[in-house]
Amino acid sequence: MPKFGVSNTGETGIAVTDNLIPRPRHGEGYSGEGTLKANEEWALCAPALGARGRVRLSHDGGRNYPRHLERELTVRLPLSPAAVYVYDTSGHTRLLAADFDISRAVRRGAQDPYAAVAADAADFAALVHACGGRGFGDISPNGGRHGYVLWAAPLPYREMRQIALALARRYPTLDPQPMLGSTDGVIRPPGSWHRSRGHQKLTTPLVHVRQVLANPCGPDVWSALIDALMPELEAIEAEQETPVSMAAAVWQMDEQHDRWLPRAGGPLPRLSPRLEEIAASGKFDQRDYASPSEARQAVVAGAVACGWQLADVSARLAGGDWSGMASFYARYKDDRTRAERLRADWNAIAWVTGREFGRDVHTRGRTHSGGEQGRARRASPHRRTRAPGHGRGDGTSADPPLEFRDESSREVPVGRT
Repeated sequence: MPKFGVSNTGETGIAVTDNLIPRPRHGEGYSGEGTLKANEEWALCAPALGARGRVRLSHDGGRNYPRHLERELTVRLPLSPAAVYVYDTSGHTRLLAADFDISRAVRRGAQDPYAAVAADAADFAALVHACGGRGFGDISPNGGRHGYVLWAAPLPYREMRQIALALARRYPTLDPQPMLGSTDGVIRPPGSWHRSRGHQKLTTPLVHVRQVLANPCGPDVWSALIDALMPELEAIEAEQETPVSMAAAVWQMDEQHDRWLPRAGGPLPRLSPRLEEIAASGKFDQRDYASPSEARQAVVAGAVACGWQLADVSARLAGGDWSGMASFYARYKDDRTRAERLRADWNAIAWVTGREFGRDVHTRGRTHSGGEQGRARRASPHRRTRAPGHGRGDGTSADPPLEFRDESSREVPVGRT
């Protein structure tokens, strides 16, 4: 790997012949030492994490990474925020990237969004370590965090997507989007410039990062992770039931004479990440729902699919957990009218549920059933199976755990990752 140094103009970067190392456009006001470390972290991590040998740049401060700004991925740190591809051109990946987002913590009403993100990232690190795996993490200047777990052999998009959705169901601050796009899924790696005028900084010692890169996780770790996430995976599968299975279910009446649909395994703790986001923030993609009315009916449909009763939805509205959902009913004149409108939505659920399940809006994907692994798990839900094509490299207790926590005590401003 090329050595790092400082050019005659005082700028840091990779030392090559006649390299003047121009000043990064987002780096004014930062020390050469910080940029030097960012260059080192980028050169170590970005090529190892990126799937296609290509990188996407952002010229709007890191908000968007358009295709036309795609460039060759090299060990030299780009001059603007940059993100690497998660999946290769065949739709496979060797990377599980967990993106813990400050803005999601804010929308979920966390009193301390920074602490919420740190707690979720630490719990994810413990989960991977408990499964015998290893990984590393970084932190952005605004407090968002990434966790990286590498695998010994590529995994198909369908299976990795389900794992990402399961993790998003478990961790409220986790944004699964980097893992949900087989063609456009990207993640900003350690060292990259951030729109808040800093870098992604590793929170794991470099010596441990090198160990992780040299010793990716194997099939036993993957199987253990599936077993650990089985409640979430089964919940996702339950949401993806067909309209026929819903129609065949037996509706019950609660104490208020409102009907509800029991689940064999009991009610699920919360909705899918997509619907939870709508219920908490009131924001939705108009490509999915044409109006706030459609969006709120989708949330109600999800609640029915989770085996909830109308009283469960009313409690979340009254308790402030679903402020976004409450805003959908704010146009009605008083509490009584709003309650009547909610009950009308609930009673219309037979039509809404058939429509929503028919187009699979909850997770936009098929069930967790890829290859031999899926067939074995359908036969025995608690049996550990080996991921197709994985070689050796399963974790051992002697390996260091993921270290996501920032060792500094500085205050980090709240914002998006």
